[in-house]
This record gives sequence, C-alpha cells and structure tokens, in this order.
Amino acid sequence: MIAAVVLLGALAALFAALFFLQRANLRKARQELARINREGGNGRLRLASPDREMEAIIEAINQTLDQRQAEGIQHVLAEKELRRQIANISHDLRTPLTSIIGYLQLAQDGRTTPEERAHAMEVVGARTRSLQTLIGGFYELSRLDANEYDLHLAAVDLSVILSAQLAAFYDDFTGKRLKMHVEVPEHLPAVWADADAAQRIFANLLQNILRYAHSEVWVTARAGAVVTTVFANDTQLLEKEDIPHIFERFYTGDQTRSGHNTGLGLAIVKRLAEQMGCEVAASLEGDRFAISIRWKNS
Repeated sequence: MIAAVVLLGALAALFAALFFLQRANLRKARQELARINREGGNGRLRLASPDREMEAIIEAINQTLDQRQAEGIQHVLAEKELRRQIANISHDLRTPLTSIIGYLQLAQDGRTTPEERAHAMEVVGARTRSLQTLIGGFYELSRLDANEYDLHLAAVDLSVILSAQLAAFYDDFTGKRLKMHVEVPEHLPAVWADADAAQRIFANLLQNILRYAHSEVWVTARAGAVVTTVFANDTQLLEKEDIPHIFERFYTGDQTRSGHNTGLGLAIVKRLAEQMGCEVAASLEGDRFAISIRWKNS
C-alpha cells in the first residue's frame, strides 16, 4: 500500500514537473515570439528543454516566421526596385520633354530666324517620336510582365523577316558609316515563332546596334541542330561586368559612358524570345558584343 502511494506520488511529481516544464517552454516561446514581432529581424524560437510535441509546434511556428521574413525581404527589394524604376522612367521622360519645351520656346521667339525655327521644329518632331517610342516600350513591357502579350505561333522562315528588317535599317547603317558583315541565307528551316514578335526582336536588336556600334556590325543566321541568329557589333561602352545585366530593364551599363536612356529594348527582346521558347544569350569578347538567339524548331 505504502509502495503504491509512493509510486503514485512519484508519478504525480513527474507529471507536475512535465506540466511546469511545458508551461515554461510555452512562456519562453511566447516571450520570444513577442520579441521577434516587436523587433523584427531573423529570429527563431528555441525550446528550453526537449519536448516532442512542443518541438513540432515550434518548428511549425519557425517555418511561418521564415516565410514571413522571406516575404519581408522580397517586399523591401521590390519597393527598392520600384523606386529605381520610377526614377529611371521619370528621367527618361523628362529628358526629351525638356528638349521639346526648349525648342518650342526657341521656335516661338520673335528673334528666331525662319531657318532656326524650321530646325527647331524638326528637332521637336524627332524628340516627340522618340518619346512616343519610349512610352510604347513601357506599355509593351508591362503587357509582357502581365502575360497579356498575345503570341500566335506558327512555322516561320526567319530569313524573310530578317532580310526585310535589314533593308528597312539600311539607310541608318550607311548614314553612320558602319561596316556591315551580313550572312543570311535565302531560306532557313522553319522555326516555331510569332512573325510579328520575331520582327520586333530583330528591330530592337538592330536599333541597339545603331546606338552602340563603333565601326563594325555582324548579322548572321545559320541552320544547325536549331536555327541561330547572331547580332554583333564592336563597342567601347561595355565591360565584362555589364553582360550578366544586359537584359535587365533600364540597364544601359555605365550611363556616363553611353549617354543613352532607358534600356528597354533588350529586356523586350528577352521576354518575347523566351515566351516563344527560344534561348537568348549575350557575350563580350574583346570589344565585340554579341546577342545570339536559338530558335525553337517547328
């Protein structure tokens, strides 16, 4: 009888100890959670002593904390990126607008000669068209980001589209006295693409070459396991460290070196190409910058 009483007492003491230990664990976890909520940071809950059930609860709470902290970091990064993009957009809209206002004031000045007024209006027209293109780029990229850009994929011969774009830009290249090296066969194996999107990709790449080429340009298209198009030019405006970022929106390398505005063209190229299942890559060997696209077989 006495032994039974002693055993019951020992069990009661054990359960009491476990009860108070669990309460201590809960109290410590509550205090730690309150501190983390108050101070933020990357804190995690820890048990004062082992307890299987409490460990499972604490681990679930820690997973929630980890997720919340990761979301918080992403939110901060997204806000930072948004502020950077707004600053870039503001700068790139303000630059042509300031020029337009200045030349309009010059044209309206009574002391301006007819020749100066005509020149001022030509500049206003060019700046306005540049501004229209820029705004169109913002809109197009936003549609790509929202997956609202409708692509109609079909079997396409890229040689026809590329040749037409090269012809359209011929005067621009000759005007800049760029030495052209073009290797585009009369016909290429059909690829799976949207013809309008392919045309836009080629136009953006040729415009990029016109902005940054120093003296030579290489445009090639070749058929192998897949059809590959390569647009290359010599440049003095890029460094190796620029290449991993070249397709980022608003990235133009060292803007002090380049003097150009928002880098939307290559961002649009990459988004359009990837939505058609293509592989896009950029490289810099010496002073030769190249962008290659491996098209998806039809």
